[in-house]
Amino acid sequence: MTTTTKTKRKNIKLRVFNIENTSITNDFNDLKGDLLKKLKHTTLKDRGMLLNKESPSKETDLIAYYDSYKNCLFGAVIRTKLAAETSQMSDDLMRENKIALSTLKQLSSDSQVVIRSYFFAMSKNYIVANIPGSCNITSFEVYINWLLNRLDNPVRILPKITKVELENIKGFKGLRFKETTTEKGTNTTDVTNDIKVKSVKDVGIEAAKVLFKHLFQGKDNPNLDEIMKENSLTVDFFLKFAPKNKKQNKEIQIAQILKTINTTDGIYIETKKGTIPLGDTEHKIDIQVELTESNFISENELSQKMIEELNDLENNDN
Repeated sequence: MTTTTKTKRKNIKLRVFNIENTSITNDFNDLKGDLLKKLKHTTLKDRGMLLNKESPSKETDLIAYYDSYKNCLFGAVIRTKLAAETSQMSDDLMRENKIALSTLKQLSSDSQVVIRSYFFAMSKNYIVANIPGSCNITSFEVYINWLLNRLDNPVRILPKITKVELENIKGFKGLRFKETTTEKGTNTTDVTNDIKVKSVKDVGIEAAKVLFKHLFQGKDNPNLDEIMKENSLTVDFFLKFAPKNKKQNKEIQIAQILKTINTTDGIYIETKKGTIPLGDTEHKIDIQVELTESNFISENELSQKMIEELNDLENNDN
């Protein structure tokens, strides 16, 4: 009697991004084509971008694998650092045009350690990628502009906003930050540029401590640190937006906020109709991909599904 083995599947969340031209005078309609041309004529060493030349770990971003289709480009991005026992990557490996997907997992056993990896697919107007939610797209944008020497005319990559939420965010008033504090100094949201969530939370908690001490001074009550450890304190802040340009595109505004943060947990969009979790506004796609017996994903199925999603996005624009 033969036994059938159930096919294992892995859930993968794809994030969708818009490709935008920041130049008013120059128009480039084929970022995908320019990138493919660059990839075909470079080795891994040529396209490895050091994050910081002075860093001893030599963290480097590079597209390690790519493949082209009729209207799309599929690839794998890795971030490596030097292994403790070596000072440089294998010369033979660095002279290669790309690394076979099957060997990407084995790279850590050689001279470099892969500390992050993800797949992407690019069409004329969109990028889909399984980049983790704890990472933003900025590092990929910086890498592409560096690789294609677009520093004077950079491409901008922004998270795509779901059509369902586009109507709701027209009444966008600001951001509301809600956090139940369990431990002093714990902050999971890191925001750059104009929104400093970590600072806001720290200031708020310290202010709450001062107020709590003033209200209950001399009374037999637990201190605020004890209450915080018991999940009893919720910090709630509202950051109001008053843009100089009243006609500013709300979709772009929300996309820029999504782009700068590493997590949307505890962040809500305040609108005239109520609050919307910030994470719900980002266009995401859930897919399932087959796993091999060794628990590796089927890259062929992944690339096909990512390209199908890109084609759907492009067709819906027409």
